[in-house]
Amino acid sequence: MAAPKHLPHKHGPAYKALLRYSRALHTYASIFALITFTFFAVTGFMLNHSDWFGLDSTHDSESTLTIPADVLAGKDKLVLVEYLRAHGVTGAVQQFDWPDEGEPFHVAFKSPRSKSDADITLPTGETRLTVQTQGLPGLMTRLHTAKDAGRVWQLLVDATAIFLLFVCLSGLVLWQSLPKRRKTGIIAFAVSLLGIGLAFWLFVP
Repeated sequence: MAAPKHLPHKHGPAYKALLRYSRALHTYASIFALITFTFFAVTGFMLNHSDWFGLDSTHDSESTLTIPADVLAGKDKLVLVEYLRAHGVTGAVQQFDWPDEGEPFHVAFKSPRSKSDADITLPTGETRLTVQTQGLPGLMTRLHTAKDAGRVWQLLVDATAIFLLFVCLSGLVLWQSLPKRRKTGIIAFAVSLLGIGLAFWLFVP
């Protein structure tokens, strides 16, 4: 009498739903975040080789202007900041305090594009503006770190990180669903983990 054939194991509906949603998540999360994944990969490489892209050098420009007495008279920070913005200063303003009469003071603006400093002398209103930039490479790498880029861009960076996490987790689910590739995947994962651990242990000061 012939031995009965073993029937293939059938997974339940919950497991099938998990695979279906994992495939969809893996595919669409990758598509939605494709541009940002590419952007952060490129800018991460640029940060790792800052000297290749001129990130160690800056372009400084200086100019002078005289702030009208009526702008300074009310000691209104918003009025002063908007006046400086109207004369080409960009970026988020850093905290500053009005000094005592006759003392010079400093107002700084920072954005991914530039860093601007206004040195103001009272009571004359004579001001020296210094603008520091690093060109397109500087802009791109500062966006990578989300430094001085504003809340919306910071949320975009967070969303990209979450998408990447979902892509990785859904990829693990899909990988374990392929028995023929499971062993190879385990070996690749172990080698990768070992390689990262050894690189840190042996080469990171």
